Amino acid sequence: MTSPAPTTRNTERTRRAILQAAGELLAERGLATSLSEIAAAAGVSKSGLLHHFPTRDSLFLDVVTDSLERFRAEVLTFVDLSENRPGKGLRAYVRALCGGSREAMRIYASEFCGPVDSIPGVAQALNEDSRVWREFFGQDGLHPDRILVVQHAVEGFAGAAYYDDAYTEETIAHARAVFLDLIDADSWRPEDGTATRRYMP
Repeated sequence: MTSPAPTTRNTERTRRAILQAAGELLAERGLATSLSEIAAAAGVSKSGLLHHFPTRDSLFLDVVTDSLERFRAEVLTFVDLSENRPGKGLRAYVRALCGGSREAMRIYASEFCGPVDSIPGVAQALNEDSRVWREFFGQDGLHPDRILVVQHAVEGFAGAAYYDDAYTEETIAHARAVFLDLIDADSWRPEDGTATRRYMP
């Protein structure tokens, strides 16, 4: 098997540097971020940036889709295939966002925020990502009501814990244990599918 050509590797490194710089500036400054600022932060010329991303909108769309892909890949590393009970996917989500992966917490808390859905194509990408997560969790044998509550509680907690130093490692570990218990608790027995029909399209 031959190694990738140096030119290919350099192109990939440059593209990655641009995406990283754009993601950090977008999280910090929002849509006021200019291409010149991104190019400077990435260590490339503006013309070099435009070679990879011909428009500002195309760059920002790729930043969002790249973040979604990296977040999904990070969560999947926490799936424990040895667990012989429903909820493998949701437990992986809890572990990643509650202390298991600082990178997953960072991506979720900083790269999915701001008015990015005004960028052409981003709303569709976010909707598609939500659909993928619903299917991922839904394949795992849990009642949709349980998924609904745990998923959104974990997301809210992760966003707060990433930015607030008052959330100690002990607090995060305790929250992780609580969320995992909610996934497995036998006492949660929804009576009917009303909430499912309302909240899980």
